[in-house]
Amino acid sequence: MVYLRNIISIILALIVSLIISEILMRLTINHPVSNISKRMYGMLSDNKETELYYPNSRYWTIEDGYKINVTNNLGLTGNNVILNDTCKYIFIIGSSYAESRITRKDSVASSILQSKIGNDSKYQVINIGYSGLTPHDAIYRLNYYTKIFKPELIIYLMEGSTSKRIGKNILLDFSNINIETEKLLLRKYTDKIRAYSSLLNLLINSYVVSQKNTDPFIGDKRNMIDTMDFTDEVFICLKYLKDTYNNEFTIASIINSEKLNKQLKDFCNLNSIIMEYEILNKKEYKLNDIGHLNNKGNFLLGELYFNIFIKHTERHEKI
Repeated sequence: MVYLRNIISIILALIVSLIISEILMRLTINHPVSNISKRMYGMLSDNKETELYYPNSRYWTIEDGYKINVTNNLGLTGNNVILNDTCKYIFIIGSSYAESRITRKDSVASSILQSKIGNDSKYQVINIGYSGLTPHDAIYRLNYYTKIFKPELIIYLMEGSTSKRIGKNILLDFSNINIETEKLLLRKYTDKIRAYSSLLNLLINSYVVSQKNTDPFIGDKRNMIDTMDFTDEVFICLKYLKDTYNNEFTIASIINSEKLNKQLKDFCNLNSIIMEYEILNKKEYKLNDIGHLNNKGNFLLGELYFNIFIKHTERHEKI
């Protein structure tokens, strides 16, 4: 009987301590709960999957110090998107440099582009960049969103050669995109708990961050000089985008390598692809000299996007 009382006391003490910890978590650092809506499976990169988030949901970032940011009305980074039948949609695709989760949403490059076009314009910018995506996985993600919104313009942001991550013998078959709620029983229930517990969400997020290696580059980390040539697989993916979306597909490069930008420019000239580049992937435009783009870098990238938008509209006016 005494043994049973001790067990019950321990369990009650644990429950009370968890409740107190949860309350303190919310009152002190206000850490958000999980905002995962669904997952997209079938990626070839290290991620193997990407997450889709609820609209207007809070999330944490740590690269520029502990911060809480908010997604837009589509659950993506950047400002809210006007949704109606008369809008023409501009897609930004790419990896974490395009996504820019660490940046306040009105300072993300895609938001800078939207402000230059006009926030109430018929042209609306949708930023579907996602951390760690290769060109193949960027196409995979793009094909999901273009089934919902018809693209007027697609801008693929390239910050490096991505050759180290893309792999060999890729298959460009996107006929069956796998989007669903969590299937694995354990993660299904942890997702539900994370949606209500700031404490558990913080612990799981901390573990996930500790396990990730998102540095795809070699060479000078301070200036991120990419020393790897493009592989055939990268150009296969870019050619697929051109063949699929024709003149709607364009490229923005911030690669810190004149050699790679020339390779890319030659490819674009050969395939009649609009390309603009500016070397922004260097320390003066990066968080703490070595991270993702800072506010200045995002602003300049937004201007680069805008230059592509102007060239795109001018070309369409001539057709």
